Amino acid sequence: MDRSNARGRDSKLNFWQEHIAGWKASGLSQLVYCRNNNLAVATFGYWRRKLKLQSGEVDKPRFYPLAVAPSQQTIPPHKDGKPFRLLLGGHRFVIEIDNEFSSSTLQHIVRALEQI
Repeated sequence: MDRSNARGRDSKLNFWQEHIAGWKASGLSQLVYCRNNNLAVATFGYWRRKLKLQSGEVDKPRFYPLAVAPSQQTIPPHKDGKPFRLLLGGHRFVIEIDNEFSSSTLQHIVRALEQI
């Protein structure tokens, strides 16, 4: 390997090792640290992962408990079997139904969606 390439690689490695150590000591988020030091967040993340792998450091998986409450409501089947269309968007939902659709079924659907 050419000595100039090796020196360039080593200086790049040192550059990122110093920045990652500086970020850890700063207590800042990666985004804020990168903004303060004119670094690209994606490049910072790449080098952080690369150096972590080289050092043998492994992130512990994070698990968050998820509790799903049993639903008290059931949606009765539609009598004529015609499908309805449900569109989820924004912060609410849109339900398109035909005139023959049961109002009680619609109430069950809306209540179930509001619990989500």
